[in-house]
Amino acid sequence: MRSDSLNGILCNQLSLELGGHFPLEKSATNHTRTVRQHMKKQLLIIIFISSVTFAFSQNERIEIQLQNCTYEQIEDNGKELKNEIKEFENYLIKKKILIDSTGKSYINLFKKIEKENDVEFDYNYSFTDSIQEIIIQDVYKQMDCQVDLINSDNYLNTKVYKLQTVIDSIKTYGDIMPSNIASGILSVLDEKDFELEYYKIKTFVLLDATNTTSGITQTLVKNENVNLEKALKIYLNEKGEIIVNDKIINLTELRELVKEYESKNKSESIIALKTERETMYKTYIEVSNIIVEEIKFLREKVSRKKYKTDFDKLTTEQASEVIKMYPQKIVEQ
Repeated sequence: MRSDSLNGILCNQLSLELGGHFPLEKSATNHTRTVRQHMKKQLLIIIFISSVTFAFSQNERIEIQLQNCTYEQIEDNGKELKNEIKEFENYLIKKKILIDSTGKSYINLFKKIEKENDVEFDYNYSFTDSIQEIIIQDVYKQMDCQVDLINSDNYLNTKVYKLQTVIDSIKTYGDIMPSNIASGILSVLDEKDFELEYYKIKTFVLLDATNTTSGITQTLVKNENVNLEKALKIYLNEKGEIIVNDKIINLTELRELVKEYESKNKSESIIALKTERETMYKTYIEVSNIIVEEIKFLREKVSRKKYKTDFDKLTTEQASEVIKMYPQKIVEQ
C-alpha cells in the first residue's frame, strides 16, 4: 500500500494538468520547478486539476462523491482536511477576500476576478502548506475510483464535466487569462455549487497558487555534501529584499552579480539561496528568473563562439560540453 501527502498529490496533478511545461529548462532543479508551479499565468487552470472519484448514486451529487473518495483514504476519514477547509475559509473572510461562507460570496469573488482580470490578493496563509502533512493512505485505490465515473452515462450531465469542457476550450484557444477563467466558472457554477467543499477546495488552491505574497511552502534542494565556500550566496528575506554580502541590492544589480560570478567561476559556480518561510513567491520567482536567464545567456554566448550556432541547435554532445562549462547549480544555504 502506498501513502502520499495530499499536498504532494496536488502538485503531481498540477504537473500533469499543465502538461509538464514550465518556463525553465528541463535540467532546472526540483525546487525551482516546484515554485514555478505557483506562477500566475500557468496556474490559473489549477482549479480544475484532475480529481479522483468513484461510483455515485442518482440521489447524491458527484462532487460530494469526489470529495468522499479522498476523505475515505485519509486516516481520520477527512476530519483534519475538513477543519483546514473551514479554517482557511474563515481566514479569507477575515482578510475580506470573501464576505462570508455562502456560495454567493464565492460567486462575487469570481465576478471580481472577471471584472479586474486579476487574482492577486494580499495574504500570507498557504492552504497547500496547511494540508501538506495530511496523508492519503492508498493513492492507487483513490485513483481507481475514477473508473466508474468515466464509464457512467451520468457523467456527461454533471457540472464537473461541463466545467472541464469549458476550461479545455479556453486552454485550446490559448485564452488562459484570469477574466476568461472566471467567466468560464460563472457560466457553469451557481451559488449552490460553491456550498460544496469540492468547489471550495478548487477555489482555495487557485488563490494559493496565484498569490504572490504567500510564503514558499517547499524547501530548496538541500546542500548536503556541497562546498559553499565559493558559492554566490543570496538571501531573500520576508520583506521581499534581496541581500548579497550583507547588502540589499535590486534586481538589476543582482543580474550583474550573477553574470560576473558565473563568467568568472564557470563550472565551479554554485548559487546558494537562503529563504525564510515568509519569503514571497514573487521575489523568489524574479530572482530565479534572473539566475536562469544569465546562465542561458552565457551558454548561448559560448555556443555561438565555439560552434557558430544557437544552444538549442547543438548536438547532444555539444550541448553537454556547454552545460559542463556553465552548469545550473542552485542549492539551499
